[in-house]
Amino acid sequence: MTTTLNRPIDVEPIDRPSTPAADGHRGAWAVLIHGLALFMASLDNLVVTTALPVIRVHLHAGSRASSGRSTPTP
Repeated sequence: MTTTLNRPIDVEPIDRPSTPAADGHRGAWAVLIHGLALFMASLDNLVVTTALPVIRVHLHAGSRASSGRSTPTP
C-alpha cells in the first residue's frame, strides 16, 4: 500500500493561523472565561447568603438550624 502526501508532515495545518495575534486572542478568551466563572461563583455565593436567612424565617427554624451542623442532645 502506498500513501502519497500532499505536503510535508512537519508543516502547520493550513486552516490554523499561527500568528501572534491569534495567540493573543486565545489568552483573551481564557481570561474572559475565567472571569465569567468567577462572576458566576460570586453571584451564587451572594444569592445563597441572601436566601438562607429568608428560608430560615419561612421554615420557622431557630438560629441553631441555620448553622449547617447539629449536636446531639443528651
